[in-house]
Amino acid sequence: SRRKLGLPFVLLIQQGKDMKRVLIAEGQRLVREGLAKLVTGLPDCKVVGTCATGEETVQKLKEHEPNVLVMDMLIPGFGGLEVLQRIESVHLKTRVIILGNVSKAVMPTQMLQAGAYAFLTKSVSTDELSYAIRKVFAGQRYVSEFIAQRLLKASLGYNEQSRIGRLTRREFQ
Repeated sequence: SRRKLGLPFVLLIQQGKDMKRVLIAEGQRLVREGLAKLVTGLPDCKVVGTCATGEETVQKLKEHEPNVLVMDMLIPGFGGLEVLQRIESVHLKTRVIILGNVSKAVMPTQMLQAGAYAFLTKSVSTDELSYAIRKVFAGQRYVSEFIAQRLLKASLGYNEQSRIGRLTRREFQ
């Protein structure tokens, strides 16, 4: 059908090679459809499917073999961690971007250790999501700024109740 448009054959091959095949997994229909529409509008991205549960996600991963999965960490059913473990167990090459609202570093750490390539809060911009998809597609890891701060604080042993965290600037000096 594309040949009918008069596009050169070489261009068609190049488009297919660089096209990022994305699967969206989100339990809430409005958010799922919004993400699909958003990702479809990104350069070189094609949404190959959407899923509402972890079970459906695993099935569609095997069926469509996307390059990137954008998944809510609290996807109904199996849940995000279980989906990550199943991707690992069947040796799929899909790279996963987790979306979630978190206030502590525990869940992002678990998701990243389980195989996720990126963790973003749901408050990221369209540009940041696009950037994360490009990074993950290229095999690089990415976390949003908010998550990066949480992970850094956790790795340094800082928390609001720690003795150092309660020191005034003068006491710290």
